[in-house]
Amino acid sequence: MPMQQVALERAHRLLAPRLVFMVGTRSVDNVVDMIPVSNVTSVSTAPEMIALAVYREWQTCDNLLHGEGLTVSVPMAEQLEAVWKLGGKYSGYAKVATAPKSAEFREMFDEGFSTYGPVLKGAIGWMECRTVRKLTDLGDHVLFVASVLKVMVDPRCYDKNVLPAGSPKPLMQWVHNKFATSGGELSIEYFE
Repeated sequence: MPMQQVALERAHRLLAPRLVFMVGTRSVDNVVDMIPVSNVTSVSTAPEMIALAVYREWQTCDNLLHGEGLTVSVPMAEQLEAVWKLGGKYSGYAKVATAPKSAEFREMFDEGFSTYGPVLKGAIGWMECRTVRKLTDLGDHVLFVASVLKVMVDPRCYDKNVLPAGSPKPLMQWVHNKFATSGGELSIEYFE
């Protein structure tokens, strides 16, 4: 089948589906915030570091620009409704914009894991990260690089080496309200 050219401004969609991560932060006046972000990746394993890109107009971006760190939660597919509500700008869920998230989502947040922000209870795992770089001149997103300080995983999903135990089902997003989850594990033998 022949390939077709598509609009350049949709090139990022070729990178989908991407894992959905919940990024937790605190504002300068200590209000907690959490949003879904799919622009997160590992950039170093020694030391453990991640990079995330956040749309510059979001409150989370302002919190990250003025704060020292963040949290990352990996939600399970069963948490899709909460993830979608927390992504209020795209889901149309208006309550998020009119009330602090800490009020409506208090039961879903664990605020004791990190001083940087909340994590999502019931998630596959959590990370606490200290921001080490802020790149503000790269377009409509700001790129943050952060050093991982602490990690917790659900032992039903991962073992202590962070290898799958059982069948974790992380949530992935194609685009807008189109989501997916893993269909199972595949493996192949090493070559000798």
